[in-house]
Amino acid sequence: MKLRRNHWMALLATVIIGAGLVIIRHLQRQRLPVPNENAAGVELLVEAQAGARYFHETSRVPDKEGEPTISPEEVREQIPRVIRERGWGSTEEAKLQKWIDHLTEEPASRIVGSYRINLARLNLALDQLHASPERRP
Repeated sequence: MKLRRNHWMALLATVIIGAGLVIIRHLQRQRLPVPNENAAGVELLVEAQAGARYFHETSRVPDKEGEPTISPEEVREQIPRVIRERGWGSTEEAKLQKWIDHLTEEPASRIVGSYRINLARLNLALDQLHASPERRP
């Protein structure tokens, strides 16, 4: 009698564990990956800011949030093209230089890293500068 009772208990435990494993596997398959909304938004913004009127990253160095960045040296190399494509003069160029100085981020460490500019913010500032030339950084 005692042997039968232990047999049934073992069988019941096996069924419960098996059912639990089946449920867990089913739930894992049902789980959908949640997209990173910020990264997706930045990616769409960067795609929308394509063309000669905007600054472009030449090396893939994202910041800590994964957003694309550009070095101040790369920006300086691209300024003549952006100014020419937008039909700006020396006044707008001076204002753009102030925005670049304002948006330049210091390295995370004094030993490692370099000055960076968030590419999406820089290109948004370009459009704001064009829309309202009086606005200051």
